[in-house]
Amino acid sequence: MKGIFVLFSSFMLFSITINSQITVTVTGAGNTTPALSNSYPTLLSALDAFDDVTAMTGPVVFAVTGSETAPVPGFSIGNATVNSVLNSTNTFTIIGNATINAGIGTQTPMSLSMDGMLVINGSDWVTIDGLTFTDSNL
Repeated sequence: MKGIFVLFSSFMLFSITINSQITVTVTGAGNTTPALSNSYPTLLSALDAFDDVTAMTGPVVFAVTGSETAPVPGFSIGNATVNSVLNSTNTFTIIGNATINAGIGTQTPMSLSMDGMLVINGSDWVTIDGLTFTDSNL
């Protein structure tokens, strides 16, 4: 029994330490007002900054790597201001090799509360390529 506890404890420690953050490198950071940074330490911080954009003069690309746990009720793209500046010239793309993990404690199924790993709030001209979504919640 002691051996199983040690093995289980080691597994829990290992599984906690492998969850890093998605790092984001931005191409076209100067195409926005306010200008985006050239990089962000997390996907959450990058998307929060993008949602503050009030004007665009060209495409913006987020190149992503790593893995990150989605906040409840999920990462969010878009709002009335951002949606009004996206068009065929001013596009938003997330591309790369990254994993979004479902958070624990998501909203109750069949409720009216939003729940998901990535929520696109009415935005057009958004491309997402190379993200893997995982949900180990039972």
